Amino acid sequence: MFTFFKGRSVGKQIAASLDIKANLFLTSLEQVMPAHLQLLANLHKTGSSIEELRDYTAPLALQGLEVLEERFGQQSQIDDARNKLNRHLTSSQH
Repeated sequence: MFTFFKGRSVGKQIAASLDIKANLFLTSLEQVMPAHLQLLANLHKTGSSIEELRDYTAPLALQGLEVLEERFGQQSQIDDARNKLNRHLTSSQH
């Protein structure tokens, strides 16, 4: 049970650092990584920083947004989150 809450807390911190709504970020991860909360909690527990986890999860969140868009159609929140994730990925490659 602790892992669930810790993973959710870490996910919310990552989402906030990207300026993306936490529920959308976590739902997008869930689409491509069903055990996302356990993974986030364990990686954070072993010393991964929020910045490192952000870099790790951004491409996965993008994939999850694609799944959500296929299911629900184009949504402004999805477009906004995709733009923010793409900006982050572009800036982190430089």
